[in-house]
Amino acid sequence: MGIMKKSEQIAGSLRVETCKPWIQSWKGMAVGIAILGTGCGGAGGGAPPGTAYGLNVSPSPAANVSLNEAGTLSPPTHLYTVTNGVPDESRYYEVASTAPWIQVSGTDSETLTPGDESSFIVAFDSAMLGALGAGVHEGTVRISDPSSTEFGAVTRTVRVSVAEPGTTPDDNRVTAGLLVRYDFNEGSGTTVNDTSGVGVPLNLEIASASAVTWQPGTLVVGGGSEVISPGAATKINDACKINDEITIEAWVTPNNVAQDGPARVVTLSDGSLLRNVTLGHGGSGSEPMTAYNVRLRTSTSTDNGIPALITAANEIPAAKHHVVYTRRADGVVTVYVDGTVSTSTAGSGDLSNWNSNYRLSLGNEVGASRAWVGGLHLVAIYDRSLAPAEVTQNFQAGSVDGHEVSVVVTPASDLVAFGITGTDIGEQFKMFEVHNNGDDPVSWEVTSSAPWAFIDGRSQGALPPSSSDRVKVSLDTTAISILGSGVHTADITWTNPVSGLGDIVLHAQVTLSSPGDPTGKPGPNNTGPSDEGALVPSGSITANVNGQVIENVSVTGTITILADNVTIRNFRINAGFGPYGIHALNGSYTDLLIEDGEIYNTSSSGILGKDFTARRLNIHESGGDGIKSRGNVLVEDCWIHHVGTIPTAHADGNQTRGGSNFVFRHNNIDMPISTSPNGQSGYLSNATFMIREGVGQIDNFLIEDNWLNGGNYTILLNNDTGGPSNMQIIGNRFGRDYRYGTIKLDGIAVTASGNVWDDNGLPMTWNN
Repeated sequence: MGIMKKSEQIAGSLRVETCKPWIQSWKGMAVGIAILGTGCGGAGGGAPPGTAYGLNVSPSPAANVSLNEAGTLSPPTHLYTVTNGVPDESRYYEVASTAPWIQVSGTDSETLTPGDESSFIVAFDSAMLGALGAGVHEGTVRISDPSSTEFGAVTRTVRVSVAEPGTTPDDNRVTAGLLVRYDFNEGSGTTVNDTSGVGVPLNLEIASASAVTWQPGTLVVGGGSEVISPGAATKINDACKINDEITIEAWVTPNNVAQDGPARVVTLSDGSLLRNVTLGHGGSGSEPMTAYNVRLRTSTSTDNGIPALITAANEIPAAKHHVVYTRRADGVVTVYVDGTVSTSTAGSGDLSNWNSNYRLSLGNEVGASRAWVGGLHLVAIYDRSLAPAEVTQNFQAGSVDGHEVSVVVTPASDLVAFGITGTDIGEQFKMFEVHNNGDDPVSWEVTSSAPWAFIDGRSQGALPPSSSDRVKVSLDTTAISILGSGVHTADITWTNPVSGLGDIVLHAQVTLSSPGDPTGKPGPNNTGPSDEGALVPSGSITANVNGQVIENVSVTGTITILADNVTIRNFRINAGFGPYGIHALNGSYTDLLIEDGEIYNTSSSGILGKDFTARRLNIHESGGDGIKSRGNVLVEDCWIHHVGTIPTAHADGNQTRGGSNFVFRHNNIDMPISTSPNGQSGYLSNATFMIREGVGQIDNFLIEDNWLNGGNYTILLNNDTGGPSNMQIIGNRFGRDYRYGTIKLDGIAVTASGNVWDDNGLPMTWNN
């Protein structure tokens, strides 16, 4: 389960221990191991299928982290999830630790009900790691229940690779979890060297030199030879089996887009019918010949990796391109082509039945029975699933051919704006940098697919090596004023006509709402920062002084609350896809006031906390939920929308799993099931309110005078432990863009009156 899926911090404390003396306690840091409890809108109780009796910790692999000379950590965090596998009783556990470079935030204890889950993120301090010196530093994180001897401790390795002083980042490519890498820079001979620098090199041998052609940074395979490991690819097979994850990455140029077999681009196998995994081109039988076809052996598939994951037909470019296959521990499998998701689906099973003796072969099956024809420019395999941003990073880094040139565009993010139909949304623009990361000059150009998003100034140019240009993309407010309500998207396409690496496509996205009614429905014109011009850039902030006021800031990161009577006013938070924008569940701090702000780009929720008042907030673009509230909460005049951005999300506008005294009044929580940005997977909504006792009793909850739309059920109540109690749902206006219904009562007593349909004002049938 991912961090964004139904996450909620659980009260208590958490300790993290390690068995290395150089790991020491570091409590009170602003970032580190953030404790995130979890829960879903469906029925609960008991341990999830597949969990062992006791405390289960996933994933099982080590936290592999690399620190390059530039001080960049990859990945910057590592997530573990703890599940109570005891079906009939709650379980307490401690995760503890002590290295100054392993930073810990949040509470430091946890009690899980049967089947419940909690996750923690391990983060690292690059300065402290750099002081350790070059090399690999390893420790152990320990998860245990000190109150019981029935269950043994669970340990997880933390491994950090620190670069030698004076080295440079490796072509801006991701290195964490790398197992093998082939650059094809040999130029001649029958050996392809593993340049990963990880463990014993897994070099490959070319069986027939006459069947291949060497070009700069490229090996062209003609169909008559294997490029194969002499023995078992043990370091790949075993690492991926233990981690239950894998990434296969390749830069390739097919000789023709229609191949069959499937033709083997990359395979870990033992002949045509036995494999651990194969990245194939084309299919067999009626399967399309112009699609990528990935066969993965799991505990629920055949030994041949059937059923396969197959992209749509005509998804393979005729030119040089980047293809990546990822498999996550939760079963989600994805194929990316040139940095864009081609297909993704929820798989099943695990990799426990992988065969350690299978060999690695490129361009053909082991036994030379399924040849692929084309050019291999780079192949890399990781023991983990690369995140989408990491796939984008590797795509923009190129294939590292000896004379390759490529265009890199930063930031690799969209221009997003909101407004009201028929009104002026004000000047909106975004600056981008176009960089040549190659050794030769390169030309570039950028175009927009819609007239309301235009290139404001230069739209093309030529760049010498290692140089940059700046481009401004602006929105035409006059053209936008005549657009209708809804989400409008323009493709901003950056083309590199010299190298043929493929286009980079970003987006301009404008969401327009209908004019508000006289009651002042929260939306783009009455939520968010009250004074944009006063905002000053800032990194993450920790409020640790009673009465502290944080205002007029544009934060990249998280605001963490460690004091009473804190005020946050006139602000914007871009969480950088960290768990929370505001983290207010680190202890018994009270009287937090949050006013006039925007929170977006979170992985779990905009706000996690209790004892707070929130007014006039614009919360959106969350991987999971809008707010996770835990008691003594007043939320009013807020706009929560466009949440649930990750493929596994069951997003809630507000999720509550324990606590008392909640008031949600005069908010607009808009989570339609029909929303689908950019024609892709959409925002995956579960409920505007999900209220379920999971970590404590829920009492005294008022939902009054709100606009509520969307979800599987718009309001979802779960009666797992007899509550929640004293529920009031009064005077709300309901939309019709839901999947199953407006409310699921689950036998819970509710006082309901004055609720109407928003489109016609008629009373709801379930009032009282």
